[in-house]
Amino acid sequence: MRCRACARTVTPSQTKDFCGLNFCKRCYDALELKNLEKKELQGYFLSLSTEDTTQLVEALVTIASKFHKREVDTILEECIKAIGGDILPPTDIFTFLLATKAVQESQGSQPLTSVGRLALLSVASKLASELMEARYGVPSLDENLSTYDLLKQGSELAKIGYETCAESLDQLEPSEYAEAIRRHLQGFVFMFELMFTTEEVNLSTVEEGIWMEFGEEVEKILLDTLGSEHVFHGWDELKDTFENLKPHFLENGIFLDISEEEYPGEIYLLVGEGEAFLTTQWEEIKKEVSSRDFDAFIDSLGEVPSFVYERAAGGVPPFQEFIEEALSENPENVDLILLYADLLNEQENPQEALHFLEKKSSDVPDPELLIELADLFNETDQPERALATYEKAAEMDPENWDILVFMGQTYEAMENVKKAGECYQRALDICPQNPVLVNLVIRTEIEAAIDDINQFISQEEYKRALKIIDRYFDPFDITPFHYYKGIVLSRMGESREALSLLTDYLDLYPEDEEGWLEKAGIYLELGQFAAAARCFKRCSMLDPYDIEPLVWEAMCHKKLGRSRFYKRCINAAKKIDPEGTKALLKELKFL
Repeated sequence: MRCRACARTVTPSQTKDFCGLNFCKRCYDALELKNLEKKELQGYFLSLSTEDTTQLVEALVTIASKFHKREVDTILEECIKAIGGDILPPTDIFTFLLATKAVQESQGSQPLTSVGRLALLSVASKLASELMEARYGVPSLDENLSTYDLLKQGSELAKIGYETCAESLDQLEPSEYAEAIRRHLQGFVFMFELMFTTEEVNLSTVEEGIWMEFGEEVEKILLDTLGSEHVFHGWDELKDTFENLKPHFLENGIFLDISEEEYPGEIYLLVGEGEAFLTTQWEEIKKEVSSRDFDAFIDSLGEVPSFVYERAAGGVPPFQEFIEEALSENPENVDLILLYADLLNEQENPQEALHFLEKKSSDVPDPELLIELADLFNETDQPERALATYEKAAEMDPENWDILVFMGQTYEAMENVKKAGECYQRALDICPQNPVLVNLVIRTEIEAAIDDINQFISQEEYKRALKIIDRYFDPFDITPFHYYKGIVLSRMGESREALSLLTDYLDLYPEDEEGWLEKAGIYLELGQFAAAARCFKRCSMLDPYDIEPLVWEAMCHKKLGRSRFYKRCINAAKKIDPEGTKALLKELKFL
């Protein structure tokens, strides 16, 4: 069983019970649960209490009662950091909100400790799961449902879950943190609504032109069925054809609602790479190009896909000539400049696109052009020039924090996480409480710290490495810093404490082969060959094609006089790499 707070594995003899939940003795004592009086449920939490959830609600409210209500910001900050990383399921967000509400109602006076935070979030997580399941049940999925229906059902449940989180957020006192979370929740709901937007196919929308984007599968079906350019002779033919294709669209998340119309004229379907355009105006578009009606062309940019104009012009070279003529009359039109640069780049002329954009961005000072130019510098492996260009764009548009994120991503590609973190922090200064930016700042800060730790370890400057580790190390919250502290203490000769730390770390991160190798190395130094052999065996299970752990395990068995196990490991290694095994045995002959 695991401790409800720190998640360590504990034996029954080491377990303490509180409100029906298991805690290890260390967390139980740190939380002072023995002396904590169970709180009576009221208001919001009383409404959440059922036969199945009462103990969880009591545990959450009682543990929260120790801490001062101002600590709600600490938990909401955790929530903002979490939702800025991945798309969190509703239950995970609900967890943070339940814990925050419990602290908000507390009459306690203590600051929130790390073990208190872990306990609150762990109890709230179990409670959130129970409440979500009780409210919406576990959906029964019909195996005969189409992929589209399965995705839609899952999307609807997720949307309802996020709406539930928004309702829970209403229980909290207003704050900058709460509003930042609310905006993100609204974004999640909108995203799921957008995923299954119905494409209205009626005469009005077709006359305006319907631009559809899709994957390779739909593209192949359309090309095989209708070709790259198809003419429907009247609405009835279009409706019949698309009704027959509906299942293929549905499988790919595209829902078409085709109305009944009286229209005898021609309707054109043009299919490009991953996109299609349905229109009654194809002949007019071709005339627009042939007559060099640049004003109409510019007005339609963004509404008609460029591949349609390319086809109307008769291919890439004439379309390029058309844009050049349009640019000669409209030399400062940013949309035309970007379109021409994209066309050059798509023709695998990145250098020509670069020269064109460099000249245009000096003639037409515009941040969009500079961003596009910087992107091209990145694509052509010129990150330093990209960074200088992004910086110019940022000076021109100082409130556009996206530019600073692009700079941070460029620095990360250059493996300079410290500089990346500085860019993300500048972006966060412009847009405070933005969950994505908060996550980027914290992530790069930790990665930079780990880089410094690894450097100091390689230079055998263990005290300097330990100084950085201790800034982030928390004895209750098991993170990779447990691993690094274990390595450093091992190198400093403190094997017992190092073993304890690595044991805790591997209990939560058992897939980390490097952790098992480090632990095996400490056991070897202590002369505990049986324990070392077990660690090497775990490494072999994680990477069955790595001969080193097998040979090391064999040498441990040899030390213990286990010739049968020694031969088994050596034979297994020889099957993978005979020469490598022979060389490694020669290298380890001193054992």
